[in-house]
Amino acid sequence: MGNYDVNCPWMVPPRPITDLNVAARSDALVDQWKKKAELYRTNVLLIPLGGYFRYKQNTEWDVQRVNYEKLFDHINSHVQFNVQAQFGTLHEYFKGV
Repeated sequence: MGNYDVNCPWMVPPRPITDLNVAARSDALVDQWKKKAELYRTNVLLIPLGGYFRYKQNTEWDVQRVNYEKLFDHINSHVQFNVQAQFGTLHEYFKGV
C-alpha cells in the first residue's frame, strides 16, 4: 500500500478497503467482534489497534485510519449488523461499561 513500509507480523501485505471489498471485509470484522463479544457481559468492546512497534511512521496510522473509517461507515450504515463502530478512548470505553 503506497510507497511506505506497511506490513504485518504475519507477512500478509495490507490491502486497502475499497468499494469492491468493503462489504466482505465488514462481514468478516463484525463476525470476529461478535465472537469476542460473547466473552463479555457488556455490549461495549474495546478492540485495540496496533501494539508494540506499530505506527512507527505517520503514514502507517493514516492507512489504518482511512481503512477503518470506510469499514465503520459501511457497518454503521447497515442496521442488520446491529453494531455501532467507532474510534474511542479508554475513558469512553470505561464510561460505556
